[in-house]
Amino acid sequence: MKACWQRAIVEFESKVMRDVSKAEFLTVWAPAYLEAFDESTTRAAFKVTGIIPFNPNFVTAEQMKPSEATSTRGEFPMPQPSPVRAITNSMRLHPPTRFDLSPSNIALSSNLASSSPPQTPSRRRSWDEMENIDPVLWSPSKKMRTLYAHLGSTSTGSLLLSSPKIKSYDTSIIAPVIQHVPRSIKAPDWTLLASDGAEEGYKSRNQLENEIAALQKQLALARQNVVVRDNIIEEANATMIFQNVGLKKMKEALHQQEEKAATDRARLFKGRAQVLSSDEFTNQVKDMNTAKKLKDAGKEAKRVARERKKELREELEKEWAQMKERHVAAVEIWSQECSELLAAKTKKKDLPPKPKLGKKPQIPVEEDDEDDLEDEVIDDGDV
Repeated sequence: MKACWQRAIVEFESKVMRDVSKAEFLTVWAPAYLEAFDESTTRAAFKVTGIIPFNPNFVTAEQMKPSEATSTRGEFPMPQPSPVRAITNSMRLHPPTRFDLSPSNIALSSNLASSSPPQTPSRRRSWDEMENIDPVLWSPSKKMRTLYAHLGSTSTGSLLLSSPKIKSYDTSIIAPVIQHVPRSIKAPDWTLLASDGAEEGYKSRNQLENEIAALQKQLALARQNVVVRDNIIEEANATMIFQNVGLKKMKEALHQQEEKAATDRARLFKGRAQVLSSDEFTNQVKDMNTAKKLKDAGKEAKRVARERKKELREELEKEWAQMKERHVAAVEIWSQECSELLAAKTKKKDLPPKPKLGKKPQIPVEEDDEDDLEDEVIDDGDV
């Protein structure tokens, strides 16, 4: 069909000297279709199905075997969250090796994962780029970064990887998903294990073949159950990983709420009972007052320094304006002098140089008081 269609296009373009338009598409395509799909091509298409000519042995019994029901996705009471699916897909694409399962490597990977910065959307790799990398180059750290990339591509997982403090209205608590083996997968007949071949005595060949066939059938059912249960355990572990990440973010938010900046207006320590008449509490109040006086004195000194710097800046601006005025006057005098010298046929290389403005006067470099000013504003807001 492709060859006939290409040949029809070439003939049409060579005849009318332009491309095929939408109105002319059917006129060009229909003859190519009739030329390609004749009786021989139709019979060849049906031949591979074993229908024309009829061939019952064309499709083997192995190909006719029904597919194994190993997927439990349709049996879940609710769909899995996208972060859980991301973790599960990452584990399936890159299964852990014996080195990854060692206790020492698990501890090392957890430390690397906690210290690695989250991947921003602009730095994440595409799925095709990650899947086309040589498997030999996949180190544990790269697998962890891949896991972060999968999580960052989801709406809920990206919130857990972000640096801002998590809020209660940003995410909802995911209801637990109780998984089980689907009813479509039958349990193996474990009674075959209880039979003792030695006590049954002699068995004929047909009996042994039937027994082997029954054992193979039950073994296939057992394998299906093992695969499904492994998938359930894998997704349960992924759910626990996701919940652990969420709990860490919640703990960080709770810690930030509990460890607010201490104020110097009160002295009620850590929510514990205090004896207000004790020497310890009195000394702490005295130390607090002394520290407050020192802090106020420091603020006053910084305020005076800022005012002095402001006055110095204004003086420098006035001086800079005067320098520019003097420079403009000097340039006018220089221009007039150069005109007179050129009129006297003086060479340009012998003319006097143009007056320079000079550098703008700067404030002497001192300690930066911007941070101190921010601290003062914050302290004033605590009043």
